[in-house]
Amino acid sequence: MRYGRGLLLERFTDYGLTYAMAMADPARPCTAVEDARHNTNHAAIGCLLARNWGLSADVAWAILHHHDVTVLDDAASDDTLRSLVAMSLLAERALQAYQGARDCLEWAKGGARACAYLGLSDEDASDLVDQLTDSFSRD
Repeated sequence: MRYGRGLLLERFTDYGLTYAMAMADPARPCTAVEDARHNTNHAAIGCLLARNWGLSADVAWAILHHHDVTVLDDAASDDTLRSLVAMSLLAERALQAYQGARDCLEWAKGGARACAYLGLSDEDASDLVDQLTDSFSRD
């Protein structure tokens, strides 16, 4: 959530470096890097903002967990949460493609899990991304 990052940029002078490091880490969720450096992360701040703005608990929890791909494998996690997290990964991949990025690190971390949860093949996911980026270009 962009608002969480904005607040962290205001609070921590080195947060820009933290976020760059977090987004470049090929293994850990970016929130783990943020937590290690600042004892908080943009997803947690975004979740708090969502709750304060009166958004549903489903949306707030999805914001909190949008970098936590382990929820996709956790049968104890709510189906709505899992669906929103999986779809956010697909949307992130589409946004990255639209912006010209050849690879999406977030998709590399959780795309296979998102596809498995949503019942999509790699080809299905690629087709959806193509459709989304085409729709972005038309608007």
